[in-house]
Amino acid sequence: MQTLTVYVGQGELIAIRHRGEAVIVDSRWPDEHAKAIEKQLRVFLRNQDLAGLMLTGFDNDHADPYGVDNILGKYKPNWIMYPKYYKDTENATEVFKVISKHERRRRNTATPLRKV
Repeated sequence: MQTLTVYVGQGELIAIRHRGEAVIVDSRWPDEHAKAIEKQLRVFLRNQDLAGLMLTGFDNDHADPYGVDNILGKYKPNWIMYPKYYKDTENATEVFKVISKHERRRRNTATPLRKV
């Protein structure tokens, strides 16, 4: 098993891969590090099936709406996992809008986005 901890300043973005399958934990994707994050993930996830995206919380340092959008759009994980608690914040609302957008987009495809 190999892990990639991406430097994103304050926050989390970790990718884990093993035997051709990968998972991303959290989605912090600040603008000032966007190109470096994209390059690191592209290299690390090459020839990997991204099984899922796991968000450990709804604050921006763990669930960045821009990062969620990039990961769901570019890497197309099979599932997304997030806490079941309700978080009434602008950031959480934006994250759920992004997730809903990708659910609608993938609903009638061969790889719909599953929430686990």
